[in-house]
Amino acid sequence: MSKNVDWAPDLTSETILGRNSFALFGLPVQLEIDEDILEERYLKWTQKAHPDRNIDHQEWAILLTSRINQAYVELTNFRLRAELFLKIKTGSEHPSENRKALPKGFLKEVFKWNELQEDGSLSIDEVEDRYDNCLDDLIALSKQEPLDEKRFTEQMNSLKYLENLITAEEK
Repeated sequence: MSKNVDWAPDLTSETILGRNSFALFGLPVQLEIDEDILEERYLKWTQKAHPDRNIDHQEWAILLTSRINQAYVELTNFRLRAELFLKIKTGSEHPSENRKALPKGFLKEVFKWNELQEDGSLSIDEVEDRYDNCLDDLIALSKQEPLDEKRFTEQMNSLKYLENLITAEEK
């Protein structure tokens, strides 16, 4: 039997668990989202769904709050949002055989940056610029119809490498 709450009658246990994070927050499936709307809805819903405010339905409130938090994290992290976007657009958990593919020449750049990092001469600004370019490329690719899944996946994979380099450099 499904349960729902007064403040969100359309959010039943079936719909909350079955909705993707974009749909849960009523946002269009796209990489560029209105972060103010996301934040506003997140705060409103977590406050209303809090288990302390739903004593009669604590299990449901815990489930709902957990799913809201998971969706919020997925949408506020650009890489996770891009992965979800690709999954929705392709209809597949593992969209293609290209899931580990990288743009031509990118691995050479990564090796060069790793060597520079090891000897302490890495310019993090260069890596951050490449990261920003990768974000811009992903946004541009996401707006193309049909989606170029191979190029999108390559850029998304590049983003992971760049995030790792930036994180390692910050330590």
